[in-house]
Amino acid sequence: MRKKIAGMLTLVLVMIAMIGCGMKNTAVGSNTEGEKASVTPSSAEGEKLSETPTPSEAAAELEEDRFSLYLSLLMKHQDEINPILGEEPEKTEDEAFDYKKANIRVWFERGDASQIWTIDKTIDFNGAHVGDAIEKFKEVFGEPSQDVNGEAHFGYEGYFLVVQYDTSTKETMSVHILSEDYGYNEDGSAAK
Repeated sequence: MRKKIAGMLTLVLVMIAMIGCGMKNTAVGSNTEGEKASVTPSSAEGEKLSETPTPSEAAAELEEDRFSLYLSLLMKHQDEINPILGEEPEKTEDEAFDYKKANIRVWFERGDASQIWTIDKTIDFNGAHVGDAIEKFKEVFGEPSQDVNGEAHFGYEGYFLVVQYDTSTKETMSVHILSEDYGYNEDGSAAK
C-alpha cells in the first residue's frame, strides 16, 4: 500500500514539475540594463513556496525511486506516459518505444504500457541493481516463480519482474517490468 501511495505521490510531483517547467518567467519591472528584476515573496508567500517542491526537487525524487515510477507507468496510455517522462520516444524495429532520457524501452498492448525493459545499472530495485548477481534479486524479491534459461520471474505487488542474467557468471543484465507474466511451458519454450 505504501508503495502505491509513494508511486502516486511521485506521479503528482512529476506533474507539478512539468507544470512548473512550462511556466514563463513573469517577473515584473526591469533594471536599467533591461533585464528582468527578481521579485522577492513576502515571508508568508515564501513559506507557501517552500512547501511545494521545485522541479529540481521532483526530478531528484524521481531519480531516487524510478522503480516505483516505472511500475506506475504500466497500464497507462502512451499519451499519458510521454508527458510524465518529458520526452517523445523513438519507435524501434520490434514495435517498442525507446525513451532515451529515462533509459527504458516500453511495449504497448492496445495502447497501454504492458512491458518496460531496462539495462540501467543506476535504478534501485529495492536494493538490487542490474549488474548485481541474481542472488541479490532473490534476496530482495524471494524465490522466483520460474528460473529458466537465464530468466528469473518474480511477482511483486501485482506486477512481474523478469530478470535476465548470464547463467555462467550469474550477473544480471536487464530487468523487464510486466503487467502480466508470460512464463514458460514445461519444455522451456515461452508460454505466450
